[in-house]
Amino acid sequence: MTYLLTPLVAQGDAVTVPLRVGIGAALFGTSNNIDFAVRAPSRSACGCAGRLEFYGELALELVFIDPVDLEVQGGLGFRVYL
Repeated sequence: MTYLLTPLVAQGDAVTVPLRVGIGAALFGTSNNIDFAVRAPSRSACGCAGRLEFYGELALELVFIDPVDLEVQGGLGFRVYL
């Protein structure tokens, strides 16, 4: 679960590039070992043709369950707006 804000949007002739920052939480693990973490993602996206958006994300994740750990995560994805 992540809550994102969009403080900056760059506008080109055919492309819109929003910068999003936020905070979130994550529960993950196996049935015997469940971990809880707080995430701080930063995401940039490129919207094309109004219905398609590609994005990249970097996030810091602080895991609170033993052992306490700080991780950097990244990802790529896309959205189709219907």
